[in-house]
Amino acid sequence: MRVNNLLVNSVSLYFLLSLLGTTFSFMHGLNILALFFALLVFFYSTDNLSQIFPLKFILIILFIISFQLIYILKGQLNGYESDSILYLSRYLIILLFSPVFYFIINKGYLEELSKKISLFMFIYILVFSVIMINLNTVDFFKTDISAFLLDNTRIIPYTAISGFVRVFNSFAPFFPLIFIYTINKSKIVKLITHMFLLIYIFYVGSIGILVSYIIIMFFYDYKIFSLFFVIIIVFVSSIYLDFILNFLEYKVVSIGIKNSQIDFVISNLSLFGTGIGIEINIFDRVGVIVENLFVYWVYTYGILGFFMYGLFIIIYPLYITIKYKYDKVIYYIGLTYLSIVISSASNPYLMSGTSIMILIILISYDLSKNKKRYQQKLLIGGFK
Repeated sequence: MRVNNLLVNSVSLYFLLSLLGTTFSFMHGLNILALFFALLVFFYSTDNLSQIFPLKFILIILFIISFQLIYILKGQLNGYESDSILYLSRYLIILLFSPVFYFIINKGYLEELSKKISLFMFIYILVFSVIMINLNTVDFFKTDISAFLLDNTRIIPYTAISGFVRVFNSFAPFFPLIFIYTINKSKIVKLITHMFLLIYIFYVGSIGILVSYIIIMFFYDYKIFSLFFVIIIVFVSSIYLDFILNFLEYKVVSIGIKNSQIDFVISNLSLFGTGIGIEINIFDRVGVIVENLFVYWVYTYGILGFFMYGLFIIIYPLYITIKYKYDKVIYYIGLTYLSIVISSASNPYLMSGTSIMILIILISYDLSKNKKRYQQKLLIGGFK
């Protein structure tokens, strides 16, 4: 029991340090230490690994790692920069810690783990919402807060258009996790939570995340969301119409860049892709990654690789979400993953360790359930 709690706390700490690492530079990279500690505890307390993990779990993890290694090798054979290859692949290191996640979930500690990371996400969104409100609507300490963020954090607030201070945050797609925190809360707590969430999403200032928010909220509760959304649209449109039009005009530039990326890939389609690490030059944007993750996948892995990779990285986890939608905890974790996938059309959010953590949790939950059903059938068959 103590070992299990220690593992849950270590994984929760990993998520917390990931949140803080995107905010404070001196904490960046510390999150992996929590996972190494969890892995050491896991190996120390586990005698027979072969009896714990189902073969499907091992094969899926090996497939993803092997798939990436093939395209890493292809990139190296093509002479791409080793630093770029490492940069584009390091997020999959989290797969090496997947036995810890499976063990926790198989032991029945998913709810405890999810409540902890949900609470961390709730506090995080609450704090940032307060900061965003101050930067956009209150003059009191506005300059001091902005200076503190610029001087001491990795968060850079900037004025996208007049009267709008954007505070972009890479953890914004993880917002559905807070639904776990509100499961048994009163209606007033849920209302306040959603009000702060809406403020947070709005001032993050990303069209991709805003689209994700609309879709996720529809799946969360389409009746309440439909009413709430209509009220918000009417209110905002009547008071801030000019502001909204200016904001959309500002975002048209970003949309144009993403369209250029899509056109570039369509004109350079291949069956097996280019390999990992190629420098992509699209007009004035030069780099080894593009903002639309799926465009990057098609170009890097090719048409065949895109569908093979997408089967395990996108289709399978979303199938799990639908399959277990009766379980609110796993359903909201699935919605978190859906949010990350949708938002990755505007920025490559899926290429992070915490995103892969959500993926591993979903896969582990499904395979753990299947394993327990199989064991029950064997037990019933034995009694017969």
